[in-house]
Amino acid sequence: MRRTLGLGAVLVLLAGCGSDADGRTNEQAPIVVWADSDLRSIVDQPTLGGKPVKVTLLPSRAIIRRLDAGSKRPDVLLVQADTFPIWDEFADRLSDSRVVATDPFVLVMRKPRAVPHTLETIAGERLAIPRKDVEGTTAYRAVMSVPRRDRPTQRVALPHSTDVLQALRDGKADVGLVPRSVVRRAADAARFNQARLIGTKLNVQTAYSADHPRGKAVVPWLASRGGQRRFKAAGFGPPGPNARPKDCSADPSEPCKPRP
Repeated sequence: MRRTLGLGAVLVLLAGCGSDADGRTNEQAPIVVWADSDLRSIVDQPTLGGKPVKVTLLPSRAIIRRLDAGSKRPDVLLVQADTFPIWDEFADRLSDSRVVATDPFVLVMRKPRAVPHTLETIAGERLAIPRKDVEGTTAYRAVMSVPRRDRPTQRVALPHSTDVLQALRDGKADVGLVPRSVVRRAADAARFNQARLIGTKLNVQTAYSADHPRGKAVVPWLASRGGQRRFKAAGFGPPGPNARPKDCSADPSEPCKPRP
Protein backbone atom coordinates (compact mmCIF):
# COMPACT_ATOMS: atom_id res chain seq x y z
CA MET A 1 0.00 0.00 0.00
CA ARG A 2 1.21 3.48 -0.75
CA ARG A 3 1.59 5.24 2.56
CA THR A 4 0.40 8.61 1.36
CA LEU A 5 -2.13 9.38 -1.30
CA GLY A 6 -1.92 12.88 -2.76
CA LEU A 7 -4.75 15.21 -1.84
CA GLY A 8 -5.67 15.74 -5.47
CA ALA A 9 -6.02 12.01 -6.00
CA VAL A 10 -8.20 11.74 -2.91
CA LEU A 11 -10.53 14.46 -4.12
CA VAL A 12 -10.78 12.86 -7.56
CA LEU A 13 -11.66 9.56 -5.93
CA LEU A 14 -14.29 11.15 -3.73
CA ALA A 15 -15.80 13.09 -6.61
CA GLY A 16 -16.82 9.94 -8.49
CA CYS A 17 -20.57 9.47 -8.77
CA GLY A 18 -20.97 5.86 -7.73
CA SER A 19 -17.68 4.63 -9.21
CA ASP A 20 -13.97 5.39 -9.19
CA ALA A 21 -11.48 5.90 -12.01
CA ASP A 22 -11.21 2.15 -12.62
CA GLY A 23 -14.96 1.74 -13.01
CA ARG A 24 -15.41 -0.01 -9.68
CA THR A 25 -18.51 0.80 -7.68
CA ASN A 26 -18.14 2.70 -4.43
CA GLU A 27 -18.78 -0.50 -2.51
CA GLN A 28 -15.84 -2.17 -4.25
CA ALA A 29 -13.43 0.77 -4.06
CA PRO A 30 -11.08 1.15 -1.07
CA ILE A 31 -12.34 3.22 1.85
CA VAL A 32 -10.64 6.63 1.81
CA VAL A 33 -9.04 7.57 5.14
CA TRP A 34 -7.45 10.86 6.17
CA ALA A 35 -5.17 10.21 9.15
CA ASP A 36 -2.77 12.22 11.26
CA SER A 37 0.81 11.71 10.11
CA ASP A 38 1.79 10.50 13.60
CA LEU A 39 -0.71 7.66 13.24
CA ARG A 40 1.18 6.18 10.30
CA SER A 41 1.83 2.90 12.08
CA ILE A 42 -1.89 2.45 12.79
CA VAL A 43 -3.00 2.75 9.17
CA ASP A 44 0.14 1.57 7.36
CA GLN A 45 -1.51 -1.64 6.19
CA PRO A 46 -3.73 -2.38 3.18
CA THR A 47 -6.80 -3.01 5.34
CA LEU A 48 -8.49 -1.72 8.50
CA GLY A 49 -10.90 -4.15 10.10
CA GLY A 50 -10.81 -6.30 6.96
CA LYS A 51 -11.78 -3.38 4.70
CA PRO A 52 -9.38 -2.19 1.96
CA VAL A 53 -8.28 1.41 2.54
CA LYS A 54 -6.39 4.21 0.83
CA VAL A 55 -4.78 6.59 3.30
CA THR A 56 -3.71 10.24 3.13
CA LEU A 57 -1.38 11.31 5.94
CA LEU A 58 -1.60 14.94 7.07
CA PRO A 59 -1.13 16.81 10.38
CA SER A 60 -4.38 16.88 12.37
CA ARG A 61 -4.55 20.67 12.18
CA ALA A 62 -4.34 20.49 8.39
CA ILE A 63 -7.13 17.92 8.27
CA ILE A 64 -9.40 20.04 10.46
CA ARG A 65 -8.62 23.16 8.41
CA ARG A 66 -9.75 21.30 5.29
CA LEU A 67 -12.99 20.35 7.03
CA ASP A 68 -13.48 23.95 8.08
CA ALA A 69 -12.89 25.13 4.50
CA GLY A 70 -15.69 22.88 3.26
CA SER A 71 -13.55 20.25 1.54
CA LYS A 72 -15.48 17.16 0.52
CA ARG A 73 -15.15 14.55 3.24
CA PRO A 74 -13.21 11.31 2.97
CA ASP A 75 -14.92 8.17 4.21
CA VAL A 76 -13.07 8.15 7.56
CA LEU A 77 -11.13 10.70 9.62
CA LEU A 78 -8.51 9.78 12.22
CA VAL A 79 -6.94 12.71 14.07
CA GLN A 80 -5.20 13.72 17.27
CA ALA A 81 -7.03 16.69 18.75
CA ASP A 82 -8.04 18.21 22.08
CA THR A 83 -11.59 18.60 20.82
CA PHE A 84 -13.33 17.32 17.72
CA PRO A 85 -15.07 19.85 15.43
CA ILE A 86 -18.52 19.38 16.95
CA TRP A 87 -19.90 22.05 14.63
CA ASP A 88 -19.23 19.67 11.76
CA GLU A 89 -21.03 16.75 13.31
CA PHE A 90 -23.95 18.99 14.30
CA ALA A 91 -24.27 19.90 10.62
CA ASP A 92 -24.59 16.16 9.84
CA ARG A 93 -21.42 16.07 7.79
CA LEU A 94 -19.60 13.76 10.20
CA SER A 95 -21.15 10.87 12.08
CA ASP A 96 -20.18 8.69 15.04
CA SER A 97 -17.21 10.68 16.32
CA ARG A 98 -15.48 8.92 19.19
CA VAL A 99 -12.19 8.71 21.05
CA VAL A 100 -10.48 5.43 20.13
CA ALA A 101 -7.14 5.83 21.93
CA THR A 102 -5.05 8.24 23.98
CA ASP A 103 -1.44 9.34 23.68
CA PRO A 104 -0.14 10.00 27.22
CA PHE A 105 2.57 12.62 27.67
CA VAL A 106 5.74 11.43 29.37
CA LEU A 107 8.76 13.06 30.97
CA VAL A 108 11.91 11.66 29.38
CA MET A 109 15.53 11.55 30.56
CA ARG A 110 18.66 9.86 29.31
CA LYS A 111 19.47 6.64 31.15
CA PRO A 112 20.49 5.88 33.85
CA ARG A 113 18.81 8.92 35.44
CA ALA A 114 15.47 8.28 37.08
CA VAL A 115 12.58 10.35 35.79
CA PRO A 116 10.31 12.36 38.10
CA HIS A 117 6.54 12.01 37.68
CA THR A 118 5.70 15.71 38.01
CA LEU A 119 6.83 18.95 36.40
CA GLU A 120 7.05 20.60 39.83
CA THR A 121 10.14 18.56 40.74
CA ILE A 122 12.34 19.57 37.79
CA ALA A 123 12.62 23.32 38.44
CA GLY A 124 16.42 23.20 38.18
CA GLU A 125 16.55 21.08 35.02
CA ARG A 126 16.67 22.18 31.39
CA LEU A 127 13.25 21.18 30.02
CA ALA A 128 12.62 20.78 26.28
CA ILE A 129 9.04 20.77 24.95
CA PRO A 130 7.52 20.71 21.45
CA ARG A 131 5.86 23.94 20.28
CA LYS A 132 4.08 23.07 17.02
CA ASP A 133 0.76 21.42 16.24
CA VAL A 134 -1.46 19.77 18.85
CA GLU A 135 1.46 18.27 20.76
CA GLY A 136 2.90 21.75 21.30
CA THR A 137 -0.39 23.15 22.57
CA THR A 138 -0.80 20.24 24.99
CA ALA A 139 2.77 20.48 26.30
CA TYR A 140 2.48 24.25 26.83
CA ARG A 141 -0.77 23.85 28.75
CA ALA A 142 0.83 21.21 30.96
CA VAL A 143 3.69 23.55 31.89
CA MET A 144 1.39 26.53 32.45
CA SER A 145 -0.84 24.46 34.74
CA VAL A 146 2.01 24.24 37.26
CA PRO A 147 1.92 26.98 39.94
CA ARG A 148 4.29 29.77 38.93
CA ARG A 149 6.59 29.25 41.91
CA ASP A 150 7.10 25.59 40.92
CA ARG A 151 7.15 26.00 37.15
CA PRO A 152 10.31 24.88 35.31
CA THR A 153 12.20 28.05 34.44
CA GLN A 154 14.89 26.61 32.16
CA ARG A 155 12.86 25.49 29.19
CA VAL A 156 13.27 25.57 25.46
CA ALA A 157 10.51 25.11 22.90
CA LEU A 158 11.57 23.09 19.85
CA PRO A 159 9.46 22.48 16.73
CA HIS A 160 8.45 18.85 17.29
CA SER A 161 8.80 16.00 19.76
CA THR A 162 11.47 14.38 17.61
CA ASP A 163 13.54 17.57 18.06
CA VAL A 164 13.05 17.27 21.83
CA LEU A 165 14.52 13.75 21.78
CA GLN A 166 17.45 14.97 19.70
CA ALA A 167 18.16 17.71 22.24
CA LEU A 168 18.32 15.05 24.94
CA ARG A 169 20.71 12.96 22.87
CA ASP A 170 22.94 15.99 22.27
CA GLY A 171 22.96 17.01 25.94
CA LYS A 172 21.22 20.32 25.19
CA ALA A 173 18.34 19.42 27.51
CA ASP A 174 18.05 17.40 30.70
CA VAL A 175 14.36 16.52 30.52
CA GLY A 176 11.89 16.26 27.64
CA LEU A 177 8.09 16.35 27.58
CA VAL A 178 6.67 14.35 24.64
CA PRO A 179 3.83 11.97 23.71
CA ARG A 180 4.67 8.38 24.61
CA SER A 181 4.15 7.18 21.02
CA VAL A 182 7.08 9.35 19.89
CA VAL A 183 9.47 7.61 22.29
CA ARG A 184 8.16 4.23 21.13
CA ARG A 185 9.02 4.91 17.50
CA ALA A 186 12.38 6.62 18.15
CA ALA A 187 15.25 4.53 16.81
CA ASP A 188 17.17 4.73 20.11
CA ALA A 189 14.23 4.66 22.53
CA ALA A 190 16.22 2.27 24.74
CA ARG A 191 18.42 5.22 25.73
CA PHE A 192 15.59 6.96 27.53
CA ASN A 193 13.83 6.46 30.83
CA GLN A 194 10.29 7.81 30.90
CA ALA A 195 7.52 8.51 33.39
CA ARG A 196 3.91 9.25 32.53
CA LEU A 197 2.66 12.72 33.36
CA ILE A 198 -0.72 12.06 34.94
CA GLY A 199 -3.66 13.77 33.26
CA THR A 200 -1.82 15.15 30.22
CA LYS A 201 -2.62 13.35 26.97
CA LEU A 202 -3.76 13.67 23.39
CA ASN A 203 -7.00 12.05 22.29
CA VAL A 204 -7.05 10.01 19.09
CA GLN A 205 -10.48 10.62 17.60
CA THR A 206 -12.25 9.22 14.59
CA ALA A 207 -15.47 9.75 12.63
CA TYR A 208 -16.98 8.70 9.35
CA SER A 209 -18.54 10.97 6.76
CA ALA A 210 -22.34 11.09 6.77
CA ASP A 211 -22.12 11.52 3.00
CA HIS A 212 -20.02 8.35 2.69
CA PRO A 213 -21.40 5.85 5.22
CA ARG A 214 -19.15 3.10 3.86
CA GLY A 215 -16.65 4.27 6.46
CA LYS A 216 -18.98 3.29 9.27
CA ALA A 217 -17.54 -0.22 9.32
CA VAL A 218 -14.03 1.07 10.12
CA VAL A 219 -14.85 3.40 13.03
CA PRO A 220 -16.06 0.73 15.50
CA TRP A 221 -13.20 -1.55 14.51
CA LEU A 222 -10.65 1.05 15.65
CA ALA A 223 -12.13 0.74 19.16
CA SER A 224 -12.36 -3.05 18.95
CA ARG A 225 -9.91 -5.58 20.36
CA GLY A 226 -8.09 -5.80 17.03
CA GLY A 227 -7.80 -2.05 16.66
CA GLN A 228 -6.69 -1.61 20.27
CA ARG A 229 -3.89 -4.15 19.78
CA ARG A 230 -2.56 -2.03 16.95
CA PHE A 231 -2.71 1.17 19.03
CA LYS A 232 -1.03 -0.50 22.01
CA ALA A 233 1.84 -1.77 19.86
CA ALA A 234 2.44 1.81 18.72
CA GLY A 235 2.61 3.17 22.28
CA PHE A 236 -0.93 4.53 22.59
CA GLY A 237 -3.21 4.04 25.57
CA PRO A 238 -6.84 2.88 25.82
CA PRO A 239 -9.70 5.24 24.96
CA GLY A 240 -10.72 5.98 28.56
CA PRO A 241 -14.14 6.32 30.20
CA ASN A 242 -15.44 9.15 28.00
CA ALA A 243 -14.98 7.44 24.66
CA ARG A 244 -18.67 6.84 23.84
CA PRO A 245 -20.02 8.71 20.84
CA LYS A 246 -21.87 11.88 21.81
CA ASP A 247 -24.35 14.31 20.34
CA CYS A 248 -23.16 17.89 20.68
CA SER A 249 -24.98 21.13 20.10
CA ALA A 250 -23.57 23.83 17.83
CA ASP A 251 -23.42 25.93 21.02
CA PRO A 252 -20.20 24.84 22.80
CA SER A 253 -21.59 26.07 26.15
CA GLU A 254 -24.20 23.30 26.09
CA PRO A 255 -23.11 19.89 27.40
CA CYS A 256 -22.77 16.96 25.03
CA LYS A 257 -25.15 14.05 25.57
CA PRO A 258 -24.13 10.37 25.28
CA ARG A 259 -25.90 8.52 22.53
CA PRO A 260 -28.12 5.53 23.30
